[in-house]
Amino acid sequence: AGSHGYWSDLSREQASSPLLIILPSALDQALPLLESSHTLIPRGLRDETPLLIAIRNDIWSNYQNQ
Repeated sequence: AGSHGYWSDLSREQASSPLLIILPSALDQALPLLESSHTLIPRGLRDETPLLIAIRNDIWSNYQNQ
């Protein structure tokens, strides 16, 4: 079972989550933990609020192959 919530620092365990929403200010810390395991997709909450959605590669591949 995965955990959910808000973290200011991303642990290796949390980085294995299937889906993460990342603020651009946290990208430098999160990228080394996610770059080989997740696909990053830029999105926005509102025009002035950019976000990055990190989807685990196995889930992203399954979605792409549907």
